Amino acid sequence: MTILLDAPDRQTASAGSDITAQLLQADYQKTQFGDARVIKVADTQAAAAGPQDAVDAPQDGGDQKIGVKDLVGADTAKLSPTMQTLQGLAGHFDKASDKPKALGEVKAEVEKAIGAADAAQAQAIKDAAAESVTLKPKYLAAKADVEAAAGPFQAAAQKVPEADQKHVEAELNLLADDKTSPAVKKAIESELSSQPDLVPAFNKLLAAETAALPVMQEVKAMQDKVGAAAEDPVVARMVYADMLEQGGDKAGAKQMNAESMALQLGMTIEQFHALQKSQPQKP
Repeated sequence: MTILLDAPDRQTASAGSDITAQLLQADYQKTQFGDARVIKVADTQAAAAGPQDAVDAPQDGGDQKIGVKDLVGADTAKLSPTMQTLQGLAGHFDKASDKPKALGEVKAEVEKAIGAADAAQAQAIKDAAAESVTLKPKYLAAKADVEAAAGPFQAAAQKVPEADQKHVEAELNLLADDKTSPAVKKAIESELSSQPDLVPAFNKLLAAETAALPVMQEVKAMQDKVGAAAEDPVVARMVYADMLEQGGDKAGAKQMNAESMALQLGMTIEQFHALQKSQPQKP
């Protein structure tokens, strides 16, 4: 934990969004998958786009970054079972010299894999919603405890002279480090005794954050599951769009790219299809 004395809105272990239905929808653009995920969507413009942008997505997919070869080259062990299946189909397609023929051979199974990815995401959201029933009260209680302890610490921290802040921050970080020996911690506490409220308030905050850590980890694990499940439907459609494009089905490729963008905008496929149906048909 890094201590920042000069941050009035200091971020503690309780920081983050409340557990609401919106949080459970796993905002794709904000999800951090870390090194465990080998396929990422680097679409920096999707967050600024609107639903109509998805409907009007360009035929070439705009900022699409993930295609057949990307999936074929990914580490199979780091893919979900559904994406492993799609990887095999993509490999068959990639090796074929006759792309339209190869597309016909894999089309049904690819669409089945996309359906499985959609179903897995829906189940992950459903599971998270059920889990949040018991998790939310624990989260809110832990958050309240940390915030209650953060107030006195901030009040004490603001009394530290500006010239001493960096040194005091370093000392407090040593106090928070489990690797710091008891003797060193005792010496630090003695050194900081000129600020009589600081160390007691810090120790209470540290205890509250330590107590809150398990439930914060539960929240993160829940978000990670939903986020990981949200990635597959997007990537699967991008890969399928590449197949369709190479196979000569430009209209199908445009539809898959549009669905991929809609998912990144937080829409469900059902919502997007309804939006498409509501649009006037172009001549």
